[in-house]
Amino acid sequence: MKILIVATAYPRNEADLSGIFLKRLAIALARAGEKVTVLAPGDRSARSKESSQGITVVRFVYGPRSFMRIAYGDGGIPENLRRWPWLFGLLPFFLLSMLIYAIILAKDCDVIHANWLHSGFFSLPAKKIRKRPLVVTLRGSDISRGGSHILRFVVRRADAVTTVNKTWAKDLSRKYHRTLCYTPNV
Repeated sequence: MKILIVATAYPRNEADLSGIFLKRLAIALARAGEKVTVLAPGDRSARSKESSQGITVVRFVYGPRSFMRIAYGDGGIPENLRRWPWLFGLLPFFLLSMLIYAIILAKDCDVIHANWLHSGFFSLPAKKIRKRPLVVTLRGSDISRGGSHILRFVVRRADAVTTVNKTWAKDLSRKYHRTLCYTPNV
């Protein structure tokens, strides 16, 4: 099976902990024989494409290399936008680039696995255009900050939804009248 993992954070090097649990997941999938491609944001300190441990990482470009600092660092995207308000000017390019890259990369996958609510939202066009199943994993802050309208929209349109917390899975299943699965971080 060919799996496209779409995320807003993924380690840029061996010392980086940003989205480390996604790297562990990708490694486990690759070791199980799956072909894994990860779509993650570009960053001034990361290569745009690399392969390691059976995983291909593609980093989407959303501005000049020196300006690509939306996704990584302490607190991730919300903190970076607070710290550097000028990054809001790059945010539309960030989101549009993620959407376009997801559509392109979904052509060669069997399933799209979007991590965090907003990655799920911006992966919906890839699901529709490429006719691929979409699994969305909600990881916490995206539930509280996601806004109930976007959350409802994504939960109703994804083929499967998972959370990393049993209580969230139960509560959201009840609220949206759909089964959500609990899958712990690896």
